[in-house]
Amino acid sequence: MENGSISMRDVDRWVRRDGSHVSGAIFSSREIYEIESETVFLKCWQFVGVESEIREPGDFVRSRMGQQDVIVTRSKDRQIHVLANICRHRGSTLCRVDRGNSSRLTCTYHGWSYGLDGELKGVPMEQKLGWKIDKSKLGLAKAAKVETFRGLIFATFDPDAEPLDDFLGDARFYLETMLGRRDQEMILIGGPHKWELEANWKTPAENMTGDFYHVNASHASAMALNPGLGQAIEMMTTDEVARFVTTPEGHALNTFLMPEGLPSDLYLPVEPRWVETPGVGDYYRGIQPEAEERLGRLRSRLRMNTCTIFPNLSILPGASCLRLTLPKGPDRSESWCWVLGYEDMPDEVRQYTFTAHLDVFGPDGLLEPDDAENWANVVAGLAGPVASNMDFYTGLGMGTEKTDPELPGLHAHPMSESGHRAFYRRWRQQVAAAAGA
Repeated sequence: MENGSISMRDVDRWVRRDGSHVSGAIFSSREIYEIESETVFLKCWQFVGVESEIREPGDFVRSRMGQQDVIVTRSKDRQIHVLANICRHRGSTLCRVDRGNSSRLTCTYHGWSYGLDGELKGVPMEQKLGWKIDKSKLGLAKAAKVETFRGLIFATFDPDAEPLDDFLGDARFYLETMLGRRDQEMILIGGPHKWELEANWKTPAENMTGDFYHVNASHASAMALNPGLGQAIEMMTTDEVARFVTTPEGHALNTFLMPEGLPSDLYLPVEPRWVETPGVGDYYRGIQPEAEERLGRLRSRLRMNTCTIFPNLSILPGASCLRLTLPKGPDRSESWCWVLGYEDMPDEVRQYTFTAHLDVFGPDGLLEPDDAENWANVVAGLAGPVASNMDFYTGLGMGTEKTDPELPGLHAHPMSESGHRAFYRRWRQQVAAAAGA
């Protein structure tokens, strides 16, 4: 790279066209990090929150799009807005609380205040001193587009971005198996729970596409400690019922297609250990007929295990949670986790759902510390000058993908790296825009 510009030769060196090799530089280079901040996080649709967090006019929550702090609001007319959290007067962080309800957002520096739609409403001493300020030109910067899908809020800064449905593509078919099971939308029942990681944001995101190749090496002790969890994970690694599905948009997931004629509990959308818990199993059995009616015979047999919606939203339906991996530099990121449920969940089921998530995927859960250590080791391994010029292989199972006449996407063995390649091909496509491609 010269003078901050990149060429297709650079892009080809960073990620091969088929996604089978990636350069260590994309995980460690500050220059590449700055490029993807523009080409990925200022261009792609990104998840910013759950609609139930902002049910009433005046409700707001803070969120992030890449490294850009944003405020997600519901204005008086019930419209959802996503606003850059930057006062237009001196650039101060406008909102410093995580959530609340207010008719205005007021900066604590000089007192400028804004409506929940981002419009500038008040400038202290403006009338007293006779100042003439065109407030219409000093509103908060806004996401160019905001749309929702099944209770999840997405936004993009790109005014030319495709509709959200097109961006999600065939992934919508599978997301419905978690988010569209009932007439009511899923709501937030816990979180977001936040912690920092010593990791480039891409590493957790690609891991959650469905990297089950790492499980035996990384999580052996956890599976030995919890045989029920081990059995559930082992099912996800064999192609008897599990498959790795990718879409052209760069999304990927691991899902079961359960055979017909099994005991009814095996079609429930949560991990088997949940079903065995008194009260919890009864609740999910009670709502299953509605899911079967809404999803149909085929999709009611699908049980999605892990998923990543490019660039950084990961979903664990069996643990009823969403995870956002947010960049904080080439070697740092944050993990934000939301736990979802339903309005009619009894308190005991809500509490179990949240606790079960923390037990496995919380920062001190059974699996998360293993992964966090792996990702930190990647940072350490790529810190030296040799690594940035090395290619790393993501080609396992390449060429074995196939289509299914009843299910969208390309399907591969769950131990392959099909999802990784889809993720990096989309990353390459985004970054190539900076080279004029």
